[in-house]
Amino acid sequence: MAVEDRIMAIWAQIPANGRLLTVDEEIHHIALLAGVADQRVISLSLDAMERTFDRLAAVMLGRPAAREGIPEDASFAARLLILREFMHHLAFAEITIVSPDSLK
Repeated sequence: MAVEDRIMAIWAQIPANGRLLTVDEEIHHIALLAGVADQRVISLSLDAMERTFDRLAAVMLGRPAAREGIPEDASFAARLLILREFMHHLAFAEITIVSPDSLK
């Protein structure tokens, strides 16, 4: 709820038709875990991210993380949760992930 409250507090500041873009390597890793092919610029859809979040939820309910192929660390879980809440509540259909190398 704390994450959702923070996100909803900035809702009015998000421009209409805005795009979500990142160079964050951990978000890139989430996209790869979601099955997105590795390229210099990739797009992680809301649906693919939600499926990955569902895998995390299964782990939280007792399924082994190794079976789901996702990390067990808290920072991964926190990052995925924040990304999920951000995309879901602010209605972003996708996030574009740009390799930091392509910006050089």
